[in-house]
Amino acid sequence: MTRISCSVLFFVTGLTSVVATEYNPLMDTLLDQFLEMNNQRSVEVRGLGTDQQRWVGRQASTRQHLEQLFAPVPSKRPSPPVYNVTRTIVHPTGFRFQTILFQSRPGLWVTGSLWTPAEALTKPDTPSGSGILLLSGHTHDAWRCNGRSIGDCTGPLDNCTGPDHDKGGGGVPNPHTSFPANPGGYQLVAWNLVHKGFTVLAIDPIGQGERLEYLGTGIDGGSPWGTFEHEYLARQLFLNGRSAASFWLHDEQAAVDLLESLPWVNATRLGSCGCSGGGTQSAYIGAVDSRIKAASIACYMSTLQVDYEYVYGGEYDGEQTWPRAAVLSLDKPDLVEIRAPNPTQILLTTEDNCFPFAGGKAAATEAEAAFAAYGIPDNLDVHQAVYHHGWVNPNREAMYAFFQTHLQGNPTADATEWWPQGFGNLSALFTPDQTQVTSTGQVRTAPECAPNLIYHNFTASITATNLAALGERRAGSLADLATHVTSVAGAVSGYRAPAAVGGGQNVRNHQHRRLGGSVTLDGEGKCTIGVQWASPPNSEADSPRRVPSHPVVIVLGSSEDSALTRLLSPALIAAGCTVVTPTLCGFGSPSAFPTSYKGMAAAPDVARNLNRSIVGIHAADVVRVSRWAKQTFGVAVAVTVVTDELSSAVLHAAVLEPRSTGAIAHVGNVASYADIAAALLYSQGAEWAWIFNVLASYDLPDLVATAALAGSQERGSASNTQQLVLAPTDPVGKPLSADRLTEMYSFATEHLGSALSVVPGPLSSEATTAAVVAFVKNASQPVAKDGDRFGAGSML
Repeated sequence: MTRISCSVLFFVTGLTSVVATEYNPLMDTLLDQFLEMNNQRSVEVRGLGTDQQRWVGRQASTRQHLEQLFAPVPSKRPSPPVYNVTRTIVHPTGFRFQTILFQSRPGLWVTGSLWTPAEALTKPDTPSGSGILLLSGHTHDAWRCNGRSIGDCTGPLDNCTGPDHDKGGGGVPNPHTSFPANPGGYQLVAWNLVHKGFTVLAIDPIGQGERLEYLGTGIDGGSPWGTFEHEYLARQLFLNGRSAASFWLHDEQAAVDLLESLPWVNATRLGSCGCSGGGTQSAYIGAVDSRIKAASIACYMSTLQVDYEYVYGGEYDGEQTWPRAAVLSLDKPDLVEIRAPNPTQILLTTEDNCFPFAGGKAAATEAEAAFAAYGIPDNLDVHQAVYHHGWVNPNREAMYAFFQTHLQGNPTADATEWWPQGFGNLSALFTPDQTQVTSTGQVRTAPECAPNLIYHNFTASITATNLAALGERRAGSLADLATHVTSVAGAVSGYRAPAAVGGGQNVRNHQHRRLGGSVTLDGEGKCTIGVQWASPPNSEADSPRRVPSHPVVIVLGSSEDSALTRLLSPALIAAGCTVVTPTLCGFGSPSAFPTSYKGMAAAPDVARNLNRSIVGIHAADVVRVSRWAKQTFGVAVAVTVVTDELSSAVLHAAVLEPRSTGAIAHVGNVASYADIAAALLYSQGAEWAWIFNVLASYDLPDLVATAALAGSQERGSASNTQQLVLAPTDPVGKPLSADRLTEMYSFATEHLGSALSVVPGPLSSEATTAAVVAFVKNASQPVAKDGDRFGAGSML
């Protein structure tokens, strides 16, 4: 049987729940779809029982799927990285502490520390010792964390350091919880491991410690807990079809190469450990690198289902999100099961408010079968303590015992946590000066690291490769480009064509029914679409179905209260249009896209897990609104006016359902996904408008060109669908120059002529409104075929 032990510190009360309290139809729709797919995986895994051959097959397929998820997974280097020692301290107790620098890729520097036990120093050329890779959670200064201040190593979601009432240590209070922080932090773990005879290599993750990538940009240190940069980098990678985990794994694998190469370390006795974000890294490297004989995973293991339901979409950083996982039949327990029968430890806390205890228990229970199938059930070690999210003392001592058993072969060794002399006042730990690796405290500014690269450079390079392929496609005929985009846009965006218009009951009328009203349409799953409409006040009709002479214009924006939207709708009504203003699923109140940097990514992350996108869902919403409008008013939509990043959803609707949008006016939208992925800086908040791996197939300008052709082909018309691209912006919201716009749209304008008008900004709200009204008037001229739009009596 798997060993499950429990240490009780004290009863926990007063924790602030992070479970979402407001029902959100979009998130619930995505979670329902995830559960359906994830349940299929669960049935498959349960069917394996304890049949070893079946588990061998499952592990082989899991390995292939993890390689797709984390692609590209690096392989062992021909030679280990050379490390530079920047400081050496031999401690009075006998161990050696060194700060080190090495390159995980040419020009990409990793900062870390190497802790060598006293016995290894006496036999430096005898490979008899064990080596452990210590991986930091989401703390600002990573492995340097020593408990001296709140900002060093404690945070609202990652207090991997205590408390330890049984030790009596005097730590500083953590204002975010009812618990004091345990003094010592990651240093305490390293000190204990080295005193128990282990060589420890601790490294700074990307965006933490001395590896901040965005110095001087205004966003460096944007999160005091060291995780903001993770999200920032990951979202750009998603556009290119890459997981940020691949970058983390690259650094970790280089660290394993280094650890393995140390002459006093036995390469068959390597381990990894970490808590929270560090637990994530330990699980990752343990799953993909067979050199890790023993892996300890603290405060991370759970199931995606429990995580998603408990924290309503998950409490993940960019490297912890798994695009396409449901499609690949992957879940977090696979990271443990693939390791069977190698020694693996899961450390849980009963009140974990990030990765719930119930999820950890479920993952451990599922994984038991894999280890039992190999006849070594005790190689899966599960330990739990009553505590919230953190690497608490009883779990740490369980970890020491785990490594002593499986790496040193000494299950009876003393695993009691060792406390440095004077630890109560923290005087014995290494100071910030002693743990500084580079001359300036940051790789980006350290002359000894020049020339240095950051991972953004690699993201930009991946983007450039995708752009080169897009350029080759654009060099051909526009018809061929449109055929390609049309054939892949549905699968890339995860679009699901609506079967029919549902709902549509009038739930609220304006003063005069003939002048407007509001309806609720059924969307996908549990989603609904709120729709308001208004017609010109001089209409003589007494029902919306009797307004065929007025062109129907959809006005879309992510914020219906924006100043521009408030100007556009009245101006269009005054110009003689019936204006339909929908609120697509996820917008309105409560919003599926809260402003917190993790919250805004939750729904898009779940969609990516399903190989879908919010864009695809919104595109189907646009089609539903268009169908309702035609049923209601008797004419097809003449023009769709879209502001900001909803432009992508409208373009997908236009490409996949060409009769749905009419002509399109794009106002103030970001012009290019590639620009976002390649830029050092971009504006956060519209991740719902991004699509995983889109740049492998097309960019927004390609959709503009395709939408123009698709509309004309659907109508059987020689004229292309008219589009206005008004004041498009760069990734930080600044208007693009005329020269940049010419470069961006030249391949389309040379084929589309006057059907595509691109106008640079900036423009005032009044000028923008005037330009849109003029475009609508021009685009809404009568169309004779099938009476699709409106009759000659138009007020325009």
